[in-house]
Amino acid sequence: MYDRRRKVLPKLPKSPEDVFLQLNLMKTQDDFKFRRQPFIHIPEDNSFVCITSDFNLLFMIKHDCIDFFADGQSWWRKINSDSILRIAYKKENDELGNWLKSFFGLAFLPNHEVADAFVELMSVCPNDKVCSEFSDYVFNNYIDDESPFPPNIWAKEPMFDPRTTNAVGSFHRTYNSQFYKSHPHIHLVIMVLQETQAETMTKIRSIETDSYKSMSFIEMQKIIATIMAYDEYLRNKCSKDLLKYLLKVGNKYLGIPL
Repeated sequence: MYDRRRKVLPKLPKSPEDVFLQLNLMKTQDDFKFRRQPFIHIPEDNSFVCITSDFNLLFMIKHDCIDFFADGQSWWRKINSDSILRIAYKKENDELGNWLKSFFGLAFLPNHEVADAFVELMSVCPNDKVCSEFSDYVFNNYIDDESPFPPNIWAKEPMFDPRTTNAVGSFHRTYNSQFYKSHPHIHLVIMVLQETQAETMTKIRSIETDSYKSMSFIEMQKIIATIMAYDEYLRNKCSKDLLKYLLKVGNKYLGIPL
């Protein structure tokens, strides 16, 4: 299948400039559209490439999608990239490790309270350069209102509304199984995503008709415990209880490698 696909693909671009040149040409070609609708989106300044359909984007706007899983994985990758952070994070009852785990609890606060909670975390930040670098990364990308992923798109008080599902991990496993190289042909990636989009549309329609799979028992128990911890925090709502809540929830939603 892989070899057959490669035979119908354009020549592989040799530079970033070639990539954008080819993709700008390809986005108007029927072979690289999805059901005759644009599937490759590139801004005029060629600053990034977005491969998706209008159907997906409208769904995200309509349902105010909050993907804690994606943010949590990004934080985990940042932690995992530094040996000091990684070792501390994997330890139990470690000061630095507990501080890092507490960040994962931020997603289970109302979005307008995240910035204040971040300040509270900084007040107990261990005196280490790597901690400052990690907190700067989180602030610049996820806390500041002008950041790429501000709290209003990923933070929300806990409720019985699935925000982390196995669908994301399932997508990555299915997607990765389509390739035999770590850096596959860009045109092949687009074709695989086109094929995946059909399944995505089916799942989106099932969500809109409330026919999606119910939460697993383990996930149900986890969210119940999180809601109870949140209610306990609300009874006093002080700095001490906030930090306790963030750590408790952070330990339930640890970052994991895909």
